[in-house]
Amino acid sequence: MNKSIKIAVVMIIGFGIGIGWSVLSHSNRSINLGKTPVETVSKIDIPDSFRSILDQSITEYFKMQQALSQDTLSTTKQAASQLSVHLSQAVNVDAEIKAIWTSETPPIQTALGIIQDAPTLTEARKAFETLSHHIETLVIHYGGPKTYHINKYYCPMVDGDRGAYWLQHTSGTQNPYFGSQMFRCGGVVKTLQ
Repeated sequence: MNKSIKIAVVMIIGFGIGIGWSVLSHSNRSINLGKTPVETVSKIDIPDSFRSILDQSITEYFKMQQALSQDTLSTTKQAASQLSVHLSQAVNVDAEIKAIWTSETPPIQTALGIIQDAPTLTEARKAFETLSHHIETLVIHYGGPKTYHINKYYCPMVDGDRGAYWLQHTSGTQNPYFGSQMFRCGGVVKTLQ
């Protein structure tokens, strides 16, 4: 073997060992933790009037998640409509609280519009992924309804194995992206509340 081929082989082997070590050490850390890490961002204290709007909104999100997991487009659309109404309510809060709210509600409303107009579950599910991302941001910063234990779930098989996340407040995987096809596909990756 000439010198450049030997160097290339050594580099490839070293790269492979490095990746293997990274994956192994990450897996061991997850296993040793024994539980899912809780999101560490400090929750912003919000007034009761805003808490009411937020909690109603998040409750409608969870109705959508459950309806999609049960392949029910009409219930999904009803929950999307109600969530849109809650988000449209006037919010009288200070600038720190309002900044996150005003940055997250426009993309949420866009996703809700797509879901309300969706002719199929497939179209509604595509928009639900975007919706989930922005609802997660609200939960991380403001928290959710006090009676809910909220987890972030992940299914690796969504969109040709690209994967997608969603939030759920009930135990046991209820996949909104596949519904009855793969109801239990996925699992908890993080506890938010």
